[in-house]
Amino acid sequence: MRVVVVGAGQVGGTVVKSLAETHDCTVIDVDRARLEAVSHAYDVRIVQGSGTRRETLLGAGVADADLVMACTSRDEVNLVTAMLARRLSSARTVVRATGTDYLGAWRAGDLDVDLLVSAAFETAGAVERVLRVPGARHVDFFAHGEVVVLGVDVRGTAATRLAGRRLRETGLPAASRVVALVRDGNWTVPDADEVVREDDWIIAMASPTAARAWSRVVTGADPVDDVVIYGAGRMGTAVARVLLDRGVRVRIVEPDADLARAAAATLDRARVFHARGLDPAFLHRERIGTAGAAVLAEKDDSRNLHAAVLVKLHGVRLTLTVLDDPAAAEVFEAAGADVTIDPGDETAEKMARFTFGERTHQMAILGDDRFEVLDVTVRPGSRFAHCPADALPGAAVGAIVRDGTVLFPGAGGRTAARRPGRRPHGARPRPLDRARPVRPPGRLPHRRRWLPRARTDVDVRTALGVVGALLAWFALAFVPPAAVALAAGEPPWPFLVTGSAVALTGLALKRLTGPRPPLGVREGFLVVVAVWLLAPAFGAVPFLLGDVPQLDRPADAWFEAMSGFTATGATVVGDLDALGPDMLFWRQFSHWLGGAGIIVLALAVLPRLRIGGRELLRSELPGPVEIETLGETVRGTARRLWKVYLAVTAAGVLALAALGWAGLDRRMGLFDAFSYATSAVSLGGFAPHDDSARGLAPVTQWVLCGLMAVAGVNLLRLYRLAVLRQVRAAARDEELRLYAVLLVVGSGVVTAELWAAGDAGGAGALRHGAFQAVSVMTTTGFATVDWAAWGTAATLTLLALMFAGACAGSASGSVKVVRHLVIFRFARRELEQAVHPDAVLPVRVSGRVIGGQVLRSVLLYALLYLLVLAVGTFGLALDAGADAGGAGVFTTLGAAAACLGNVGPAFGELGPAGSYAPLGGASKVILGALMLLGRIEIVPLAVLLRRGYWRA
Repeated sequence: MRVVVVGAGQVGGTVVKSLAETHDCTVIDVDRARLEAVSHAYDVRIVQGSGTRRETLLGAGVADADLVMACTSRDEVNLVTAMLARRLSSARTVVRATGTDYLGAWRAGDLDVDLLVSAAFETAGAVERVLRVPGARHVDFFAHGEVVVLGVDVRGTAATRLAGRRLRETGLPAASRVVALVRDGNWTVPDADEVVREDDWIIAMASPTAARAWSRVVTGADPVDDVVIYGAGRMGTAVARVLLDRGVRVRIVEPDADLARAAAATLDRARVFHARGLDPAFLHRERIGTAGAAVLAEKDDSRNLHAAVLVKLHGVRLTLTVLDDPAAAEVFEAAGADVTIDPGDETAEKMARFTFGERTHQMAILGDDRFEVLDVTVRPGSRFAHCPADALPGAAVGAIVRDGTVLFPGAGGRTAARRPGRRPHGARPRPLDRARPVRPPGRLPHRRRWLPRARTDVDVRTALGVVGALLAWFALAFVPPAAVALAAGEPPWPFLVTGSAVALTGLALKRLTGPRPPLGVREGFLVVVAVWLLAPAFGAVPFLLGDVPQLDRPADAWFEAMSGFTATGATVVGDLDALGPDMLFWRQFSHWLGGAGIIVLALAVLPRLRIGGRELLRSELPGPVEIETLGETVRGTARRLWKVYLAVTAAGVLALAALGWAGLDRRMGLFDAFSYATSAVSLGGFAPHDDSARGLAPVTQWVLCGLMAVAGVNLLRLYRLAVLRQVRAAARDEELRLYAVLLVVGSGVVTAELWAAGDAGGAGALRHGAFQAVSVMTTTGFATVDWAAWGTAATLTLLALMFAGACAGSASGSVKVVRHLVIFRFARRELEQAVHPDAVLPVRVSGRVIGGQVLRSVLLYALLYLLVLAVGTFGLALDAGADAGGAGVFTTLGAAAACLGNVGPAFGELGPAGSYAPLGGASKVILGALMLLGRIEIVPLAVLLRRGYWRA
């Protein structure tokens, strides 16, 4: 279903969370920050603008939408949006209303919307349901009120009545069923002999009569008939109306005189007090402690918390807090409040119900949106008709309504023994494994968090599950080199064995972790680091299994694989002609896969990574790229990236092969054309021959130079330029302009230095100078000459270009042009601010203001880059093998800079004419680590090393 959600605040965000995985969602909001927050977490299209504007709705695709949900905090905006959507499309409309003012008009048919959801009314209903069964901490009604879903916390009074007894001995009502038991962070379906323990969570389904009996069994209390409400605002009065209609005695405490008078005028059966309600004398005088429950519904969470603690101290058994800020739920729980209710969750749940089919009469989102409870009609002829109740795939049946009679399979605690992890009553559980680790329940959970969260904010099992999915896909990468080996008469088994091991590892991780919740920001860092550690490790195995004497040591094989996948181009192979075609192809293919990113390709093909994949994409793409501007969805962005990548690769192969076919470069066969093109497009630098690009014809070197320059441009900028023909946008791109200027200036400076030093002259100086400047700045590492033999000025220029890098969003390594641009603009702003301290001087790039967070991240990366470079250089200096046959400090610094910047060749014996083979094992490990840090841009691994990353 195509759904347009207008409003990305709390309600809109919760609606999107519920729908994004199964529906095509577009989110509209005027606040860019809110849109970015939603798009970071879910794979949705975002549109900035007002839902009351015709252009905004049409731009969001409302003409083709099936459903429009207006979820902003302003009722009038929501109504206008829905009415305008009616005029522009045939979509159904759902409107959020904060109060109950428009509810009567909608019920009378005066408002042309399909559903109007009042946050105040839904919240009042949630309060009323909990008060019916005060022994439970979660209550929902299904099947037109015939089935009640209960969540019971075995603490306090409940622990004294239930703990230490078997379910069959607890005296639970017959017309009910224990569906699940949460204990020690895991949940299972218990049998009748299961012993209840303190701190357990019991999840049950019951008839209304049995639900009230559950309350008496658990706490000895009957339904509440006397309630005190703090707050006579919109929420408080709505709760009071619902409770008064049910015959409950209501007292209202309101500090604002106008609100108190208004409540007294409209709620004639309630007793209203104009008081703060926090004075002990008032509490004693009005006997507030005799109330069965207190509802805290003021617009100030701190006042609600104060009142909740006070009324508890004065004898109120049950406190229910209506949250103003959902983040305050944990504070209330820690302070001992009983139940917290989030109006946003209540509203979003009702709105999300509208997306289900007509056979789904009701639904509840439970466990922090990890699974659902559904009320579903099974029609004649359905594949579920006449099948056993415990045979539904991925679901458990808690209750059946048949011919007006409610049946509870295995009722009264005599639940049929089933394997752990079966879901409570419902049809479509959210992804959960069979024994989902959860946080032990607090005394009083958030109502919509009655299955609590894990204490750690890093879901390692979810991350490992995604890593497993990526590895299972990565196993296919070993098929092409195996085919090349067969064609060349080489044994393919090193690749087939490695591919099988990778596939089995991936499938094992997926199976062990099971279905998981969406990926979060923290898990995204862990996945990126894990994949980039495992890919080179597995990629080194064919070198070890094959007959490759130069790579028969693990350190050498790992170094070569790491250099390949990170598109660095540093090598320990001194004689490439001794390698077979299969191993040469594997080196080039690893370059090509790593250039655009293994994870980016996986995002384009694996549906599982759509939710939460935006965080992976942000961590994978080099440079501070604004993902939201690149594509409508994560998958769309990833596919566009790979389309451009494939197109540029194909063009490069054809261009180089054409030179060979035309006789302009007789050395350039199809295999060499593929090898040089994939290496140039990935900005890697691996070549199929020892002389890199030195043996190529001059025209071929110019074509390679142009291919490297094009590959250094942001891939999505290339897409816009080549496909969308956005030439003006490209001309306004300051990063692209600076990139072109640096390439021209760098080429000119190197050419002039070669000419002046006599290292080359005429057209040769221009060709060699331009080629090496482009090769080093784009971090490719091809060489037409041994630049290690050049003079000091040319060598220092190349070293400086190593720190430039190409555009963000390309396969380039190093710092990236845009970061240099931001740092320069920031420095200029600070200097001008010193002269004009009161001036407001925003930092702009390409006409966009760079926020403080981006500035800090750019400066942090630059600082970390220099710090890692210094540490790496020092580590190489400590290793005896880093001297490389007499080379000194400059060679050591050059090697560290070349590997951290993913350039490859360095200076001296480690230059284009040499290799890294003379280095010791420790130096190779250090340089391999620098390659990895340069490819993932340091931050993901640095984050993982912080203790705070793993803490909740």
